[in-house]
Amino acid sequence: MTTCDRVKSIRKELKLSQEAFGEKLGVKRDVIANIELGRAPIKELMINLICKTFKVNPLWLEEGEGEMFLAVPDALLDDLAEEYDLSPTEKNIVTNYLRMSPEDRRKVADLLKKLTQ
Repeated sequence: MTTCDRVKSIRKELKLSQEAFGEKLGVKRDVIANIELGRAPIKELMINLICKTFKVNPLWLEEGEGEMFLAVPDALLDDLAEEYDLSPTEKNIVTNYLRMSPEDRRKVADLLKKLTQ
């Protein structure tokens, strides 16, 4: 699998169209299509932007080693759970929410808005 293939895998895993993926990165759909098809070399700046924006493991993106996404730091979640006195179930909910794709998080947020109105 090439870096181009891995970019496509990330996008599909996040359930984003080329247009939505590019929008989050500040580029047009054509840029993403050209990267995925191997028509344009993926520059270091784009690799860094993808990794930062989507919390992708750079070693996986460039070499195919390790997990696709970086784990949410447990220490950060532990601090959050302590600060807000979260139960283990609540901490698990937060952890799973953070691991969702941006699209799925938006759907959950919309649902919660409806429930609280």
